[in-house]
Amino acid sequence: MNSRSKIKMNHDQITSLLHELGFDTVENLKPLGAGEFNAVFAFDSLQEHYVLKIAPRNDFEVMTYEHQMMSSEVFWYRQISQNTSIRVPKLYVFRKADEKTAFDCLVMERLSGVTMDDFPFSKEEKDATLSQLVKMASQIHDIENSQYGYPQNGLFDNWFDAISSMISQALNDVAKKHRTSRRGEKLLHYVKKNEELLRSVPSRMVNFDLWPSNVLCERKDHQGIQFAWIDPERSFWGDPIADFVCFQFLVPFEKKTEALAAYQGSSKQPFTGTISEQIRYAIMEGYLALIMEVEKYYRYAPLYPGWSRNVIVSKLLYASAFRVLDRT
Repeated sequence: MNSRSKIKMNHDQITSLLHELGFDTVENLKPLGAGEFNAVFAFDSLQEHYVLKIAPRNDFEVMTYEHQMMSSEVFWYRQISQNTSIRVPKLYVFRKADEKTAFDCLVMERLSGVTMDDFPFSKEEKDATLSQLVKMASQIHDIENSQYGYPQNGLFDNWFDAISSMISQALNDVAKKHRTSRRGEKLLHYVKKNEELLRSVPSRMVNFDLWPSNVLCERKDHQGIQFAWIDPERSFWGDPIADFVCFQFLVPFEKKTEALAAYQGSSKQPFTGTISEQIRYAIMEGYLALIMEVEKYYRYAPLYPGWSRNVIVSKLLYASAFRVLDRT
């Protein structure tokens, strides 16, 4: 999808960059995926398959939580690979921007398979995918931390302070574009109203981006479907309930019966749909709505497909969040 943040480079420029990164042989170079932040390319070298990710230029204005996003991606890939059985790509080269190159770049393994939204599931396989993803999410929720928030933005001692800062930063980001978000301000009000509840939330790894486009699937003989995760750069330390926003999208939290059942069977700290959990979940729906509301000013123009999508989806998310928060 078109996005202002994706750097524009031609074939020769990319090949030259790969030579600098140590790949003397570059074959079958082509764009990869439908991402909307980094520029991503597939290439082969000496019969091995790779992915090159190029971050936006350092002088491109991004939202606060997107600063140093590629460093964040490397950090979270390592958390997953070291602490779970979830399949993720191997990382080969990570180079930060310097005087010569005004962008970060990363070369990693190109895993086989296709994204979940393009995979030819049978009906039985499709019915089982949600349970599989929820069980995988429970693995990262076993990764604990003593602090909260985005590592690249500074961590906090409790979830209330972290989520307050995360929302406030997004509101500052929209103000930089000479806009306001009354719904975002309303969300921050409800966070402050529920301070006591939020201070007691545990700190766990949260992916917050477990959409079908970020899950690779491959059918293996006698092993069924194998899943792998890509693009964990939007992860943070915080409330594990946030990952349920991506499961059974826009279904009220207490009615996500399939996802909750799978989580109860795999998590050390299952959710049961209590009012407190509904409030925590609604706050994270609202936070995603705020991100989508603000990011359109940074990435898209009004005629871009991403602009209209963000307008519609953020409106739906806010409505779902405030249906809970307005009555509690």
